Amino acid sequence: MHADHYGLDAELADTHWWWVARRRVLRHLMGRLLTPADQRKILEVGCSTGSNLPMLKDFGSVYAMELEQSAAKVCRSRNPGIRVYDGGIPDPLRDRYDVICLFDVLEHIEDDAGALEWIDDHLAPGGTVLITVPAFRFLWSRHDELAHHFRRYTRSELEALLGSRFEISYSSYFNTHLFPAIAGVRLIQRLFGVEGGENDKAVASTGPANWLLKTIFAVERFWMPMIKLPFGVSIFAAARKATAA
Repeated sequence: MHADHYGLDAELADTHWWWVARRRVLRHLMGRLLTPADQRKILEVGCSTGSNLPMLKDFGSVYAMELEQSAAKVCRSRNPGIRVYDGGIPDPLRDRYDVICLFDVLEHIEDDAGALEWIDDHLAPGGTVLITVPAFRFLWSRHDELAHHFRRYTRSELEALLGSRFEISYSSYFNTHLFPAIAGVRLIQRLFGVEGGENDKAVASTGPANWLLKTIFAVERFWMPMIKLPFGVSIFAAARKATAA
């Protein structure tokens, strides 16, 4: 990604509706899916500037991994005391982890099946992988290209990929309430040749609109994971590694 992306990420991560609402959804899902464990080791791969790490600390001891050095530097400054490894998949790490998180990371990796093999190698027996990815190829936009995405997924595609190695605990689309508006904007951009970009993230980043979008997005956590939402801008999946015999 471009260096200015990480400056924008760090600036907006604490207040922007998309980041804040997504963390609320993820926190709720993790609270329902993970049993209490003070000694749990959690690794976030592709942590960027580290906006998720304070949330993850509620569920265990947190470690992070980031390929982009400028992002890792910002992450360390924002999260003192958390070990941030330089690198990314398929760079090896010594340890195994009870939870490995890839939040909007898998779509950046060309060999996604190879990425799951890496996760399998670094996940402790009985451990959990938590993944979010962007949904639906027809939502592809200039933002995906600038962010160096290789693909967007359907839930069945992500389940098939995970199911080849892990036992799926739960999966669902999310960011469902805002899906019609976001899909409409993407289709209009394509129809009229209007290009979006990475600065799309800054849209409605302050004021009443930011609060409203945050509330609409975050409220989905109250019926996840009890149900699987039928469509959405993103997909969440949790899967477990088999316990050693």
